[in-house]
Amino acid sequence: MITATELKGIIVPIVTPVTEEETVDYEGLRRVVRHVLDGGVHGVFPLGGTGNFCSFTAEERFEVTRTVVQEVKGRVPVMVGGMDSSTRLVVRNARMAAEAGADAVVVEPPFYYPCTEDDVLSHYKAVAEAAQLPVLIYNIPEANKVDIDIQMTKKLAAIPGIIGIKDSTSDFVYFQELLSAFSGSTFRLIQGQETLVGPSFLLGAHGAILSIGNVIPKLCVQLFEAGSAGKLKETSELQTELLSVFKICKQGGDDPSSPDYYNVTVASFFTGLHCALDILGLCKRVVTVPYPTPSPAHYERVRGILARAGVVSATT
Repeated sequence: MITATELKGIIVPIVTPVTEEETVDYEGLRRVVRHVLDGGVHGVFPLGGTGNFCSFTAEERFEVTRTVVQEVKGRVPVMVGGMDSSTRLVVRNARMAAEAGADAVVVEPPFYYPCTEDDVLSHYKAVAEAAQLPVLIYNIPEANKVDIDIQMTKKLAAIPGIIGIKDSTSDFVYFQELLSAFSGSTFRLIQGQETLVGPSFLLGAHGAILSIGNVIPKLCVQLFEAGSAGKLKETSELQTELLSVFKICKQGGDDPSSPDYYNVTVASFFTGLHCALDILGLCKRVVTVPYPTPSPAHYERVRGILARAGVVSATT
């Protein structure tokens, strides 16, 4: 288990590699974990959205968690996604995460059905009481029909066992309000969007959960260190580098003339990451259905973006 003050820095939401039969590729998973640890990250987060948690059974989730815990060997905290569509299932997932050796659990409001504020508060209270692990709130309204505003966050932060919030709203005004509301508090504020991470560090964010950290963990750590130290020029330069790599997840790639240049869809997100990890020799570029396995053209487009960003050589 971890304390609130131990929750900081770059936390990577680990991709879950799969085979062509859509079973978990555990050796690929171990390679991805070793890759991000070698990059100096401060924590790992299996079975988040980037890890495609909703595509796996409870038994597979347990094995994924146990595999990551075994590979990490206590070097950094392991925070496991406990997300599900009801409080009972989230409690089950959290207890399984604890049994597998996790240090904390990341929890969204229940998805599919809309929830009232009272529903959300009772959900988190029940999970925090039963989970046997510290809880990080995951605020991602597009996935669960719940917008955890500042007042609700304050109420949730008062529940024993809840140690922070991952903000994936893409609303930088909201994130700044969080920073103001919890100034001087031990409640952790974690940015969840690559596009906002540099400015968030400069303003005092405690850390970030970044999908692109699967590909460029070392650069993400450098960005955290520069931003946390208030180095404006270096932060700006590293943020630009990070975004040049994040183009792998855009539907339009790195072609500014494409009408999809600014769009990141679920399909382009998964295929971009899995292509990049294949190019790095970590796992296959296979994505769970219904999202398409990347075409050779898509694969080469991602390779080109990585080469132009200096992540791989042009001849790799």
